[in-house]
Amino acid sequence: MTSLFFLWGFMTVFNDILIPRFKEAFTLNYFQAMLVQFAFFGA
Repeated sequence: MTSLFFLWGFMTVFNDILIPRFKEAFTLNYFQAMLVQFAFFGA
């Protein structure tokens, strides 16, 4: 159970690190980049 919460927290932090990279790689504006975050937490 502890490892499940650790992995969940790691993926949340990893998502925050990837959003600026997605913004650069795909030339997204701020709203489009935040849709990535919305999709992650919506799932």
